[in-house]
Amino acid sequence: MGKRKLYYFIFLTLTLITIKLTYSYANQAKVELREIKKFQSQEHIGNVSFSPNGKYILSLSQKNARIWDLSLNPIAELQGHQENIYKASFSPNSKYIATISYDASIRIWDFSGKQIAVVTGQYNELDTTIFSFENNYFLTIPNDNPNTAIIRDLAGKQITKLQGHTKRVNSARFSNNGRLIVTASDDGTARIWDLSGRQIAKLEGNERPVYDASFSPDNQRILTTSSFGENARVWDLSGKQLTTLKDSEHRFNNVFFSPGAVKNS
Repeated sequence: MGKRKLYYFIFLTLTLITIKLTYSYANQAKVELREIKKFQSQEHIGNVSFSPNGKYILSLSQKNARIWDLSLNPIAELQGHQENIYKASFSPNSKYIATISYDASIRIWDFSGKQIAVVTGQYNELDTTIFSFENNYFLTIPNDNPNTAIIRDLAGKQITKLQGHTKRVNSARFSNNGRLIVTASDDGTARIWDLSGRQIAKLEGNERPVYDASFSPDNQRILTTSSFGENARVWDLSGKQLTTLKDSEHRFNNVFFSPGAVKNS
């Protein structure tokens, strides 16, 4: 038997429900849904997500984002973008929020709704791993030089550039300990960097552009996927390919290690 809370959005309503799953000995599941709380908005609510600590909710409403507690009481409204926000993310420590908008800017906010940084001319997709928990850094990919990624502090100041890719960078992520970055590029490689911008390893062998790359929970492995999703590959930090994952019936996209994954001894 299991019970959990779920948030979903339909047009102008943010609704909190509980899902209760009951399993019988015949391996059949019964699902019970119960509404807990509902918020009716005057604007469309979209892209709802939980904070990593599970205490807050982040929602998007056109040019604004809102932070809520679990009773759907509003905590702060993030206002400042000139065009609609299409993605937003909590930092891993749940202290900051990043928003990315069609106005080509990334903005960093605290929980009071105060904007603490804005970086313009950025196109990169947003994920929680653009933040470094340890160093209060975040990553951006500039429109005018999409072959590079830039490490910035929370004030938006550039710390260093990650230069070496020959084509557009598709993703950039910090390791879980905040000490390394992995980038994936249309040049068919993924690359590992330290915080000084020094390239540690080049992961070569993909015949097609690399769409995404991520660290294992113990920071000792890299998982990459090609842009056409034909396979996923696992690498060590030296750039050695350890295995290739293939599935003739399905394509891979945004593949991640499970939270409990650890390096084999």
